This record gives sequence, C-alpha cells and structure tokens, in this order.
Amino acid sequence: MKIKLLLMCDGIALSHIVRLMVLVSYLDREKYEIVVAASPEYKHIAVGKADQIIELDTLSVKEFEERENTVTGNIYDKDVLKMYIESDLKIISEVKPDIIIGDLRVSLGITAKISKIPYINIQNAHWSTFSMVDFPMPDFNLLKLFLCIISGMTPTKAQKNFVKAYNEYRIQYGMEKINTFQEFFTSGDLNLYADIPLLSPTRALTDGHAFIGPIIDFIDNPLPSWWDEIKDDKKIVYCTIGSTGSIDKTRKIIKALEKLDVTVIVATAGKIDPSEFPEHFYVSKYVPALKVIEKADLVIFNGGATLYQALSKGKPVLSLPNMVDQFMFSSQIEKLKIGKVLRYNKMNSSNLVKVIRELLSDSTYKENAGKVMNEIKQYNVKERFVSIFEAYIDDLMANKSS
Repeated sequence: MKIKLLLMCDGIALSHIVRLMVLVSYLDREKYEIVVAASPEYKHIAVGKADQIIELDTLSVKEFEERENTVTGNIYDKDVLKMYIESDLKIISEVKPDIIIGDLRVSLGITAKISKIPYINIQNAHWSTFSMVDFPMPDFNLLKLFLCIISGMTPTKAQKNFVKAYNEYRIQYGMEKINTFQEFFTSGDLNLYADIPLLSPTRALTDGHAFIGPIIDFIDNPLPSWWDEIKDDKKIVYCTIGSTGSIDKTRKIIKALEKLDVTVIVATAGKIDPSEFPEHFYVSKYVPALKVIEKADLVIFNGGATLYQALSKGKPVLSLPNMVDQFMFSSQIEKLKIGKVLRYNKMNSSNLVKVIRELLSDSTYKENAGKVMNEIKQYNVKERFVSIFEAYIDDLMANKSS
C-alpha cells in the first residue's frame, strides 16, 4: 500500500505551492500517493502532478496584501486562524494522510498535532528560531507610519499579536503555548529550510531542523513568442514583478529603465497591463525564469525567492522589497556585494537609474554573485530532500512497528 502524503500550502504567494510540487516530484510515485490541498487561485499548479486535488480555504494574495498594509499588520488574526483550522481539520479527516507536508500553512502547527499526523514543514530559515537575520522594519507610506506612531505599534508588538491569537487556539485544543514569533512559522516535527546559510545565516541547528538548499526549478513556463527577437548587442535587464509585487514600484522601474540604453524583459505575473510598458520592452505574464536569467545581465525583483534563481546563474540583483519576508530574504545582498536593496523612499527615477548603471558596470557584483553561485551548487536539493525525507519515513515506520 502506498504512503499517503497530504500537501497543504498558503495561497498568499505562488512560490509556496510551487516549492511543494518541485519537492514531491523528486519522490518515487510508486511508493507515495500525493494529495494536494491548495487555494482556488493556485490549485491548477498541481494538475497532472497529484493523485487528488482539494480546494483549501486560505487568504488570497489580495487579502494578504490588504492585511499586511494595516497598522497592526496582523495577517493571521483569530478569524483567519479559525477558518484555517476548520479547513485543515475537515481535509485531514477526509484524506486520512500518513504524512502532512506544509509550506507556510501556519495552522498545521495546531491541526497536524491534534490529528496526530507527522508534519514536515518547508520554510525559509529567516523565520527559524535559530535565525541570525534581524527582524526588519517594513516599508510604510507616511499615513501608515503616522498611524503606527500614534498607536504605539512596533514590530515587537505586532509579533506578540500573532502569537497571542495562535496561543488562544493552542490552549483551546489542549496544547502548550508557544513563546516566540518564530515558533509560529516553524512548528513542524521536521523543519526543512529552502536556503543556504550564506544567505540566511543561523546558529547551529538541532534535530528536527535542516537546510536542504534553495528550490530554483519552479515552473517551466513556455518561451514567449518574442524570444528569438532578443539580441545581445545591449545589456539585458530582467524585471520580474512576482505574485506579491507592487504595481506602484513597477511603474517607477519602467520610467527608470526607459532612460537607459538596455534591453528589458518583464514578467508581469498578471499584476499590470502590458500596455503600460514601452513598445520596445519584451513583456509576458510569465516566462521560463531560469532561461531568461541566463540571458540577463541584471535581475530586478521584489525580494522573494527569485533571489536564488538569479544567484544560481551568477547574476547580480536589485531587490525592491515590500514585505517583511522580502526584506529578510534580501538581508545579505549588500553585505555580500551581490547587488543592491532599495526601499520605497529611495525609489525615485534618478536614483534607480544611478543604481542600475552601477550594477551593470561594476564587475565586482557579478564576480561576487558568481561566488554565491558556486556555494549554491554545493546543495543538491533533490538528494538532500529525498535523503532526509526517506530517513524520516523509515524512522516513523520503525517506531510504528515497534
């Protein structure tokens, strides 16, 4: 009989379901039955890759952005957690999995435990209790900054709000409280970090925590119709907006890139109408990212997982983060001199032009990005994940039989 795996992920960004689908593609399908519970927006990603697909109640990208932009920044309040917990428990009861694998499905720290199902958590190391990355101040517009000041809202207070709501449900279900914000994100029986320590430094990890390396394969999108028209007579800049990218920031980038004698490739993720781009830009909703990055001289992105894709090809980056997670992803970029990070208040056209020119002309950034590329090559994600996963399964089976 096959071992039944239930994959569950949040719907607030495309990367979460993609990471899970890449990882389970490494497993022997003769040995495992794959059931995917995903958001209505992203469940199509699992088509043809799973034995069963179930719709999961989750925040959408839009709802997530709206909640993060409030004064409290409390994304997972009691109402949201209630929805998540009820949806989890219903699906777990119906599927009856042997193992749950989650990616940013924070409610699994409660629901997997009370269901007595082993839970493997895929996460980024900057959310870990072992992380040495400082918690950043996110970008605020003036109104939100003013409201935060008069309300006394700080990052520490926001973290406590997260933990308070989560602990109320843990107590309700007879579980011990968690003590830190980081435990909220890394409460798996096994926590696997899709990073390398160079870009997400931690203290020494204990049992139940391991680096598997960055997942860079992602979705193999088809080449756009204009691909063969691109020439190599100019520097090539690849700009990817991402599923959580800022439209306002994108418009600022467009204006800056128009002033430069470069070839521009843009992946919009459907966030902005192609008609807003100059006619000589190469624009598509999605592109095969790794092929485009190979051709590019610079990658401009929103601070998320594209960082690893760019560096896996030794390309310097310009990170324009919006959210806390994206700032944490970008924490080592300037320290390692592999690119630049710009906050919103620094994103005027003249400064963007200046920074992009520097990144294209100073070979130090490319040289350092090449060094990180070599470090990434030391992490064979497929081998690491399968080795750790199979050892974990073997231990579970041995304990069950005894």
